[in-house]
Amino acid sequence: MERGVKNLNFNMTDKQRSIYLPPRILSCKTLQILTLGNLLIKKFDKVDFPLVKTLHLDRVFFTPPQCFVKFIYGFPILEDLNAKVFLLSSPESFDDPIVKLNALPNLAKVRICYGMNDMMTLFCKAKILHLEQV
Repeated sequence: MERGVKNLNFNMTDKQRSIYLPPRILSCKTLQILTLGNLLIKKFDKVDFPLVKTLHLDRVFFTPPQCFVKFIYGFPILEDLNAKVFLLSSPESFDDPIVKLNALPNLAKVRICYGMNDMMTLFCKAKILHLEQV
């Protein structure tokens, strides 16, 4: 992280169980592409990815679900989001007007799993939205 990493693929899909995301990763200011796989993301203090334009999530579990909103807002210039087998700990809704107003303004392309309907308010400004059935 201290050497200016631009592309990080932290994918633990070969592990038999999900592992926790190391908190140190949540504020790498040089990253431009971030791929996370087979991880648990719990409460954290801060997410700061000022340069990340591409984010891929594969089998990432957020608990509580509000952590996802806090997590995604740490990517102010995010343009491309790909979330496969994306999991929340409970089916709470994100139908909050503040979330709608502040939804990721640079988002151009989103590919998410069918069934993530509660997330649509976050992705409503995307130019391309691809829903994929798992």
